Amino acid sequence: EAPASNLLEAICSKARALCSTFDFRAQEISSLCWGLAHFLPAGDLACYQVRSVNVLLADISENLWRVQGSFSPQNISNLLWSFAKIQHDDPMLIAMVDYRLSTDGGFKAQELSNVVWSMAVLRAEGFDPLLSSIATDLARLADADEVSCQGVANSLWAFAVLSSLPQSTPEANRACG
Repeated sequence: EAPASNLLEAICSKARALCSTFDFRAQEISSLCWGLAHFLPAGDLACYQVRSVNVLLADISENLWRVQGSFSPQNISNLLWSFAKIQHDDPMLIAMVDYRLSTDGGFKAQELSNVVWSMAVLRAEGFDPLLSSIATDLARLADADEVSCQGVANSLWAFAVLSSLPQSTPEANRACG
């Protein structure tokens, strides 16, 4: 465990230094967090120096809005998935997702499925308009046959966990039916 802890500490230290100089691009931030999520299985977080990871994630969160325009929908969904896997709740990241969905759109079915799955894992609350928008977008993509069976299953699970599936809307019913 010591070599893994030492590696994690070194990675977090270097990444924090890069964050402080604004030397990270969106793809790099997304990839770093994705790597951390795979390095830190949720059940094994106690084995590592979680404080250094949490400090790094807090630094990343502080800088998200500065670089949010350079995040692709895939970067955003991967970053949120990573935070969920690590169990790092960040309402600012979800607010960024909400902002980007409302201004840019362009999210593919897989990315929307990842976003709603991540929100369910984090038990994100207070984002009903965002969830309704995701349900509408998934319904549109389902009508165009662009949602995989896995995407449907993950999205249904997530909406059930969040108890926010807006069942009264035709869009939501089509996305799930």
